[in-house]
Amino acid sequence: MSYKVTCRRMETLDNLELQLLQFREQRFPSHFHEWPIIAVLENGAITGEFGQYTYHGDSDCVFFSNAFELNCGESIGDVCYRTFIIPPSIIAWADKNQKNELFYFRETSIRDGSLAESLRLLHEKAFSSDQAAEELELLIKKLVMENGCWRTEANSNEKISAAARDLSQCLEGQASICQLAMDYGYSRNHFTRKFMSAYGVTPSHYFLNRRIEKSRREIGPTTSIAETAAKFGFSDQSHFGRHFKKFFGYSPGAYRASLV
Repeated sequence: MSYKVTCRRMETLDNLELQLLQFREQRFPSHFHEWPIIAVLENGAITGEFGQYTYHGDSDCVFFSNAFELNCGESIGDVCYRTFIIPPSIIAWADKNQKNELFYFRETSIRDGSLAESLRLLHEKAFSSDQAAEELELLIKKLVMENGCWRTEANSNEKISAAARDLSQCLEGQASICQLAMDYGYSRNHFTRKFMSAYGVTPSHYFLNRRIEKSRREIGPTTSIAETAAKFGFSDQSHFGRHFKKFFGYSPGAYRASLV
């Protein structure tokens, strides 16, 4: 497996992030992202699962990934793709009725070669010019409005939802799953089963995924990887790097170097 990553955060668009990713024989474990993602392939093909749906796509497809929706996948041979990681402010803008419900894309992918090509060209343009920001914002908002819906939170177990919020509030450190289970009146095994039923992963996996996601957003061109590892409760830089690369396919050092 080999990789190359190039990234840019659009500060004028609330840090909407552009990524150009190249992989060879890459597999991604079950994971989720905290922000929705739109992606297009430059070349190659990928296959995998988003939530309950299986997908297989090529360069004529536009892919949609929902926030906190489990997904996994792998590249078929060499693959290069471009992603747009969408900040909450754009989703909030689209919530015209101000219901604060959960946003989700209706489809995991659509086959539209013309749209895919437009996204590739705009992605490339935005990497090298701030003048593309307005055009990019308009297109992303258009795609969000045309392909998105709103729904109430599916998880009806209030105690498990509260436990997940507790985990999310202590990302810069450690969390005792046993103590959290006791706080909500569960044994650890019972709590784990309830949590997996609600979120699809164990509490430990959820906590790790959230820490890795937040740590990535805090890495900048001059960030100390060792300090970031310590801040988010990892025993050392190597421990942090192994988990980071497992989730994203590239190391934290490579990500830092990729920011343009």
